[in-house]
Amino acid sequence: SLVHLNLSINKKIGMPAGMKALANMLVSSKVKLTTLSLSSCSLDASCIKMLANSLVDNTTLTSINLSGNRFGVEGASYVKRLLEKNNSIKELQVKGCNVDSKREKAIADGLRYNNSLLKSIFSKGTSMAIFDVVEKFEMLGAVCGASATTRI
Repeated sequence: SLVHLNLSINKKIGMPAGMKALANMLVSSKVKLTTLSLSSCSLDASCIKMLANSLVDNTTLTSINLSGNRFGVEGASYVKRLLEKNNSIKELQVKGCNVDSKREKAIADGLRYNNSLLKSIFSKGTSMAIFDVVEKFEMLGAVCGASATTRI
């Protein structure tokens, strides 16, 4: 069974027919991917919307690399909505996606709604968002009388 799929630098994925084919494959109950790499595939906001819609109910995918796709602000809003609904995604890479710091924060906030235990997002300027999440977990642990060890 296919668990890792690397389609990086495949410009056909960034075309409507290519993304539609990928999205249809991802909603199939037979596909149990854990890692999906789509870096530098020329994905625009409409591609990200199709991708996000196909992954909302996915329970096996834990890591997505979208780096190098210039989907911008609109695409970032689709990523945020995906993270709010999909609890299995633990790692997201969005370096070089033409996403401003406000939208990076929105994506990081989307990870807060995501109930998976360990999350990381790789982008310029988002390490502070991760530390903010860690700080909240540490504060929660202090209030509950528990200790938490976090490695970043």
